[in-house]
Amino acid sequence: THPQPAVLETVQFDGLDTATAVGSVTIDRLAGAIVHFALTGVFIAFAGTSGLRNFQLPSVLAIVVIIAVVVLVAVSGAALPWSRTRLRRRLLPATRRSLANMSGLVHQPGKMIQLFGGAVVITIGYILALVASAYAFDVPLDFTTVALVFLVASIVANIAPTPGGVGAVEATLI
Repeated sequence: THPQPAVLETVQFDGLDTATAVGSVTIDRLAGAIVHFALTGVFIAFAGTSGLRNFQLPSVLAIVVIIAVVVLVAVSGAALPWSRTRLRRRLLPATRRSLANMSGLVHQPGKMIQLFGGAVVITIGYILALVASAYAFDVPLDFTTVALVFLVASIVANIAPTPGGVGAVEATLI
């Protein structure tokens, strides 16, 4: 009896069930993540070693701690009886319906091109907007550098446990 988000209500009103709506959003997010990682690799290749002098990845210890916390939360959730029951009764059937609906997309190359092409265009558009903003304030930055900073900040924002990655994005951009 919890109210659902307005987005799902609108989608359900248009005749789609929750599993299909969630599946659609998941496909969009997955395509965006794939494009982000691919573009990050491309811009790292363009930057070369000279362009990455001031660019530092997090320490191995920080990455291990983050992975350990995620695994601990997942294991803890799976260990609780009420959580397992909810997972088995509500999440798994919805996930199966969602995957069945998503499988149809793979067989439509035109839709896949639209999905990934749109993800590339929107990401490059955001990078161009950041470059234009920097130039508007007379901060001439290399396009590749701005692209790398934006892409890494976006990845951090999606991983950060804060709403919208608030705080983590700003730290990364600085």
